[in-house]
Amino acid sequence: KFGSDFLLACWDAKTSSMVAMVGDPNVDHTWWITAEMIDVLGLSRPVFQVNKANPGTELACEASAALAAASIVFEQFGGASSSYIARLRTSSAELYQFGKDYQGNYANSVP
Repeated sequence: KFGSDFLLACWDAKTSSMVAMVGDPNVDHTWWITAEMIDVLGLSRPVFQVNKANPGTELACEASAALAAASIVFEQFGGASSSYIARLRTSSAELYQFGKDYQGNYANSVP
């Protein structure tokens, strides 16, 4: 459930945007410390999103597939409420439609 919670938190249907990456890999990978320490040191932690202006079809559709699969697992084997399963399916459909309507390569939108 942690994985599906994470994907749900990344997707905002109201703005048609999904958090794709947090942090600057050019900065983050030069330090052998945790992300929390990067914040303590005052280094920047930008948030990159895929959205209508910066599409990421593969990210949106892979997240859609993961949420749809999670809904099936929870429905068949339990572990989540019917309202949570419905939320998974709604978000899955929204992400799929977003990926279909705003096609573009994730690598061109997120560094």
